[in-house]
Amino acid sequence: MSDLYVSAGLDVNPTDVCAGLRWLPSTNAWAGDCGGLTWVAARVDNPTLWSPARDPASQTQAIVAGRFAFDESEWASAERLPYQGGLAARLLLDRWLQGGAQAVQQLNGAGVAVIMDERARELHVWTDRMGFYPLFAWQGTGFLVCSHPDIAANALATAGRPCAFDAVTMAEFMQTGTATQPHSYWRGIDQCEAGTYYHFSWGDEARLKNQTIYWRPAYFDEPYLEDRRKIVDQLEAALSGAVAKRTLSRLGHTVVLLSAGADSRAVLFGARNPSELTCLTLYDDPNEELFGAQNLAAAANAAHIKIRRDPDYYIDHAAQAVRLSGGMWSIESAHYGGLIDYFREAQVDSVLTGCYADYLLKGLAYNRQAKRILGRDIPLYELTDFDYEFYLPFAQIEPEWSAKVQERLEARFAPVNSAGIRTCSVAEYLRLSPIAREGDAAGRLTLRRMSGHDFFLADSEVLELFGRMAPGEKLNGIPFGMAVANIVGKRGSKVPNNNYGATVGASETQRVGEFIAASLRRKVLRKGSGHPFERNPSSVATAGSWPYMPRIIKLSDQLRDWCRSQPADQREFISGVIGSERLGWSVDDWAVRDATLFVRYYSASLWLSQNPVALRRVAHD
Repeated sequence: MSDLYVSAGLDVNPTDVCAGLRWLPSTNAWAGDCGGLTWVAARVDNPTLWSPARDPASQTQAIVAGRFAFDESEWASAERLPYQGGLAARLLLDRWLQGGAQAVQQLNGAGVAVIMDERARELHVWTDRMGFYPLFAWQGTGFLVCSHPDIAANALATAGRPCAFDAVTMAEFMQTGTATQPHSYWRGIDQCEAGTYYHFSWGDEARLKNQTIYWRPAYFDEPYLEDRRKIVDQLEAALSGAVAKRTLSRLGHTVVLLSAGADSRAVLFGARNPSELTCLTLYDDPNEELFGAQNLAAAANAAHIKIRRDPDYYIDHAAQAVRLSGGMWSIESAHYGGLIDYFREAQVDSVLTGCYADYLLKGLAYNRQAKRILGRDIPLYELTDFDYEFYLPFAQIEPEWSAKVQERLEARFAPVNSAGIRTCSVAEYLRLSPIAREGDAAGRLTLRRMSGHDFFLADSEVLELFGRMAPGEKLNGIPFGMAVANIVGKRGSKVPNNNYGATVGASETQRVGEFIAASLRRKVLRKGSGHPFERNPSSVATAGSWPYMPRIIKLSDQLRDWCRSQPADQREFISGVIGSERLGWSVDDWAVRDATLFVRYYSASLWLSQNPVALRRVAHD
């Protein structure tokens, strides 16, 4: 989607920053210097809509990083505004000039808003409500904000302010799959808070003047919304409105990454004209997920494209995913690297996915466990006591490093200090804010940098409901499924939700009944659990959207070559974190014994290879 860099009080060449933020040959970049303030904006999407804007009369500039959503009437009004530049940034600029900070804070979507007031020498930055857009900041003698921490670190090093490598952050990634807010791999480069207004000055002294939280979930201050009928009705309206704004014909050729689950079908059938969308499904071997997606596209009269992954797909694109994401997440979730050529050749302007429905509206960020019937897990959950581990499994690392990770976890989750249902919500918010650093971020950060990706679940109305829904109504995603069923209607509801084998709008009882019936059918037909990799030793395919990583590891000659050729300094450092005895394991051993940690180890090694100065600047106190 886009990248952003702004700094003051530093000797930085914007041309060098532009080069770093041009991830693809098709990336457009703009740069400037406002009397000591250096800025760069880079985008892969339509500059008519998304390039920076300027008002010569007030000497004010605006940058939209990421995307905000507008009605067609607002887009049309932007064409009449007396400013130069992209329409979205013109709307941002007009809101600032007419209504100040309060008006800007009403912007809707997954983006950062930037205003540069050249006369006052002041910079104004707003992160979006839940931090969908990644933004990092450094403060010293001067300041810097940047959407990619490695680009920020390179700029600071060039300016004579090199940052130390924060080894504890890498240890935390190895153990937990991500790292706690606000830490990055670079000491002093911290991720900005979500829903926050930052006010900088670059006059006589370049500094942060103040920061103010302008949004947080309503459940911190108000009663929960617990009426299921109201939740479903309001969700249906919010989801439909969110998709409609993001599928305007003005936004160009739109692709929806379609599965046979509930989330992406809400995009397809919530679009203003579903038949104008192109549906795209990634698959390993033909399975029920692919067939369901094809049936959904046919029901919507939309074109459908399928792209097959080979067993080394994730390994082939791993280095690219680490470079684009910043390396603090496993390449196991880097699903989209093979789509760059398709996006370019098909001239795709906008990409929509169902990303973050599980986190925001289906209880994934709670501590929970599956309910059981006759000793078997069923697809319903119950809340459990707070634990630092929730969705991604924790790995075992060396005690010295694990103790440092524990200190960070305890500091982050210190507000979770009481029993009761509110504890669930506090922990949820601390895990999800900013959401751009959640454990599956590698794929999403890669996708946003190589396409015009947008998050419809970043819509203001959706987030207001996220902040009001009672935990019991999020826990199993039942109201969400019912709202989606209303959106897709009879045509889209005929295709079962492949995650449960049940209809999309199923109640708790219906979901369990249909899940058990599907399990019995597989047993009668002797299909086992339905995973192709269980029947075919050369397959990596599961019954769902994503492959079976232990099999990928076991089949990969590339990973065997990497194990043999890994630099000695990396092996020494990483063995100190995860234990030297594990480095004696073969690839086959890793696949069987701890595939999750192995892929994290591999991801971290790729990042260290791309940032060779890191191990010369280690800080782990």
